[in-house]
Amino acid sequence: MDFSALFFAFFSGIVGSALGPVMSFVMCGLWGIAAVVAAAASSSFNFLALFPLGPFFGPHVAFGGAVAALSYASYKGYVEDGRNIVMPLMGIGKADVLLVGGVFGLLGHLFKFLSEFMLPGKVDPIALSILITGCIAKFMFDKSHKIISSRPEAEKSIGSRFSSKLESTWVPQMRPPLMMTILAVGIGGIVSYAMSLMLSNPEVGNIAAALMFLMFAVPFILFLIGLPAPVCHHLAIGAGYGTAVSGGSILWGIAGAVIFCYAAELLSRIFWSYGDTWVDPPATGVVFGSFIMLGILPTFNYYSIDPYILPGLIIGVSLIYSFNAQKKLDQYNAKKAA
Repeated sequence: MDFSALFFAFFSGIVGSALGPVMSFVMCGLWGIAAVVAAAASSSFNFLALFPLGPFFGPHVAFGGAVAALSYASYKGYVEDGRNIVMPLMGIGKADVLLVGGVFGLLGHLFKFLSEFMLPGKVDPIALSILITGCIAKFMFDKSHKIISSRPEAEKSIGSRFSSKLESTWVPQMRPPLMMTILAVGIGGIVSYAMSLMLSNPEVGNIAAALMFLMFAVPFILFLIGLPAPVCHHLAIGAGYGTAVSGGSILWGIAGAVIFCYAAELLSRIFWSYGDTWVDPPATGVVFGSFIMLGILPTFNYYSIDPYILPGLIIGVSLIYSFNAQKKLDQYNAKKAA
């Protein structure tokens, strides 16, 4: 491990906090696309490892540090909403907020290293680092000091914690089940198609999955101007992993996007809902989805055994479920409005 990178990660956590979580992630995407272009042009310098995926604007450092700083600011009463991740924290005018971001940026880089060391190739290390620092920040700075917050009694009569009827969701425009599934299939389809072409080219095949993820970080700019944009980067990396690990299967790519989509949504009800701080649902979904697709299935050589049945079943079941759940949600909303 390059220990000097820890110091740079501390600095990056400060900068990311000053910019705010969303803007730091946008910078990751912008630098990432430039880094991929440089790699495709056979640059001898590894821009990917330094800027979008390393200690400069790596999400585990800049975004994760900024999220923790925001959680701390909410805990101290500097801001009202500890989940307003579009807020640049420089405007608070509190140096301690930036320093907390620096400390968590350092921790984020350390946890990424430990993830790569302990689970090499079995789980997405950046996402796991974001989840760990997010849970630590929630335990420290959430008013309940619980990683999994309790549900309010008023909601228990509506449905379970995982019901689509509940309005406490991380991205309201992605709450309708049918919208969520169709988006996952769409992202999965286009990403897996591009991946299947790039994987056949040795000059860009090894950076294809990273490009898919980074491309879909850029649309977060829309959140900064208040538009109801979709959140797609976790779907894109799910499709990228599914296509890459299956040897170019578009069907597995679409299934990967669906798996990551539902993992993020369901796990957000555990780690994100009902708290005062932000535990990133996409990162949570990527952790569990990547462990399935990179850790479990390859262990049993499953991609070679079953290139069609399981991915087709995953896609088919998700579509059937989403149509049925959407119908029930529409009926519930109509009854509620009457």
